[in-house]
Amino acid sequence: APRTDRRMTPLLLCACIASLLSIAVLSDATIKPNPFPPSATWTAHLLTTNNSELCAACTFKGVHSINTKENKLHVRWEYGPTNDTTRSTYTNFADIVLGDQQTMYQVRGDNNAKASCIKISPFPMSNFNASWSKDAVYEGDYWFEGRLCRKFTNVYPYVVQAKNVPSTYYEHIFSGLPAGYENELELMWYDPDDFDLTEPKDAVFDNVLLMNCTAPRGGGVA
Repeated sequence: APRTDRRMTPLLLCACIASLLSIAVLSDATIKPNPFPPSATWTAHLLTTNNSELCAACTFKGVHSINTKENKLHVRWEYGPTNDTTRSTYTNFADIVLGDQQTMYQVRGDNNAKASCIKISPFPMSNFNASWSKDAVYEGDYWFEGRLCRKFTNVYPYVVQAKNVPSTYYEHIFSGLPAGYENELELMWYDPDDFDLTEPKDAVFDNVLLMNCTAPRGGGVA
């Protein structure tokens, strides 16, 4: 029988390598973030930069709850200047949005102080950015806040709380859940052990109606 030469020629080798590289590039281009959970509750941490108009160089910690099916959002923070290590100047706020009613409630107050509540209505529901990741670019696998994550650039925060600016987003590889994001204004990350995908109870949002909330001066409808 004739002998078959099984050696790979340089030309064939180059062709194989080029094919493998093109497959790898195509694979990376098709990797996108998972959809943000439609209903969830999680603990969030936030560090703002000096560019933040909300609170420059501040530290935030709080609990977030969303129900996108009913257009409801409840964001609660305790926050203050990062350099206040005693936390003596820290204060609290919560924003509760009842989207189907086009109403937002802003609750403010220092620790151990009486809370005040402002009702803003009509309030257009714009807190969930449905196109947040449509142009996401997969950059590879990175460590982020101690967790192994997929890194994506050219995304925007899904839950809009302040300015919606281009961001880098991290998704936990092993759970597929959001791990956090960073941009020129802030670094936000989520506690990995308490990202609860159970739909929050209605009381998490609706019980703000039990408070004595008033319209802001010069605008809004109570």
